[in-house]
Amino acid sequence: MKYFISLLIILLGTELTIAQTSITDVDITAENAGEGDLYEHQISKEIFIGLSSGVYHNLHKGNIYTENGIISGNRLIEGNNKVLDFSNFNLFGINATSLYLSSENGIIDINANNGYLQLYGEDGIIAHDNATFEKNIYLLGLFIDGFNKPGTPGQILSSTGIKTEWVDQSSLANIYTSNGVLTNDRTLNGAGKSLFFTGLNTIKYDATNLQLFATNDIQIQTTGGTVQIAGPSGIQLQNNTKVTANLSVTGSYSDSDGINGTTGDVLSSTETGTDWHPLISGQENNAVTIGTDKGVFVKKQTIVLKYKESTSVQNWEASTLKTIISIELKITEDCLIDIDYMFSYHRTSGDVIGYGGNRVVYVDIKKDKNTFKSNQMSSISNTYEENEEEASCIGSRKYIFSEGSYLFTMKTKGTHNVDTHAQSDDMYGWSFDISATPINL
Repeated sequence: MKYFISLLIILLGTELTIAQTSITDVDITAENAGEGDLYEHQISKEIFIGLSSGVYHNLHKGNIYTENGIISGNRLIEGNNKVLDFSNFNLFGINATSLYLSSENGIIDINANNGYLQLYGEDGIIAHDNATFEKNIYLLGLFIDGFNKPGTPGQILSSTGIKTEWVDQSSLANIYTSNGVLTNDRTLNGAGKSLFFTGLNTIKYDATNLQLFATNDIQIQTTGGTVQIAGPSGIQLQNNTKVTANLSVTGSYSDSDGINGTTGDVLSSTETGTDWHPLISGQENNAVTIGTDKGVFVKKQTIVLKYKESTSVQNWEASTLKTIISIELKITEDCLIDIDYMFSYHRTSGDVIGYGGNRVVYVDIKKDKNTFKSNQMSSISNTYEENEEEASCIGSRKYIFSEGSYLFTMKTKGTHNVDTHAQSDDMYGWSFDISATPINL
């Protein structure tokens, strides 16, 4: 291209009729012409050019300015750092086997002030150096890539790093237009930029594993509806979790051991985790209970009372230790134990005047089947006269016993035979009463 423009300027430089000065024979004789200047004779209309010696050199009519001709040899116009302009032509044509335009140190400027510039090449137009287009490019034909291929419909022009190549347009066969299969791992490097998905109806990830990592915060939010997180094997929150609004659990709540608890249990802290505990202890005689409305209330202090009494006539032989009755009592905490007995009897032998008699009653106590206390609360009665045939033994005492199973046995012996009747009789009988009242020591 640069040789074409250079030759164009050289050939156009043969236009020498610009800025002509009128001269006469006197001027020609004076030889005071300016070098390179053009002159027209006032009478003959011949054209002269000034030489460096001041001579007016006649450019005769037989040249390119007056008629067509044939160059008989090579010609060179030496510009000598001057400017050569061609102007006011209707048409300027150059037809040569080869045409070269060159500029050693400057710029070759081809400019069509009006209209357009056309370049034709039967075998193509080649730009050997970088080309910069400051305006639009309208390509009506094909674009041949660096492999001399015009591409196929739908392909895009891509860089190989050293040349261009027509390749399949990925956006016509990717996730935005059709389904596909990854053949290798892919990494999208954001390079500090943001990636937004907008206007989607549904976005779904169906993967063997799904991981979301962020240097700072991860926010999952909906402007309407709910956010659902589901996992058949459970959802694990591995760090502290803060809920700024209400928390509703429609299923069960498991403690640190994975136990759901039972109805009425309360979730308690173990300092390192949580544990379901009964709201009400299941220990016997517990004063705290739970109502039908699931509320907790403290019952009135429970007093355990156990008693026995005579229900028929019984005979008690003299000098033989007899068990009257035994009562079992189990307590689960410290209790105040109140023991009362009464033994009213009728003497049935040894009624000789002057011979006295006696009857003894006491209580033996075992704890967890082992002897605990013996001969407790002993009482004795006497009969001296013949008309003194009835008497009573009465005892009462309080103890504080700890948790355990107790067996209280009421026993009697005496010097005469006696009998007792039913407690409901107005005369005599026996009774044995034990009460346990929980206390806080």
